[in-house]
Amino acid sequence: RMVYRTSPFQLNYYSYHFWIKKPEKLIRDFIYNFFLKSQRFSKVITNYSEGEPDWLLKSKVKIIEEYDQPEFWTARLKMEIELKDFKSGETRLVHGFDKQRRLSYKSVERVPVALSGILQKELEKLLNKMNL
Repeated sequence: RMVYRTSPFQLNYYSYHFWIKKPEKLIRDFIYNFFLKSQRFSKVITNYSEGEPDWLLKSKVKIIEEYDQPEFWTARLKMEIELKDFKSGETRLVHGFDKQRRLSYKSVERVPVALSGILQKELEKLLNKMNL
């Protein structure tokens, strides 16, 4: 179920709005497609049966929510993304962020759009930091 807040101290859940998939799977698919479309890598895979990677990207969603304030609503995404050298296991880069984006109007349907925009910008920053 989708989470929303009306105060910093209380979480609520919609009883009639659901994610089409678990948010972590949606984000995994988004990240996969982003790197595939970037054309910066010869191959992008999601499991080891497709081959041995040079790099391992791990992501952790810490917060994904809608925050309803009287004047406007926001979508919030807090994540940490870690890039590791697959062979050595050495961490090469950590990119953490906690971003909010104001919804164009008060509607739960605008939340995924805003979250996608946040994730797109942060992945662009990550790609620029990678220098590969």
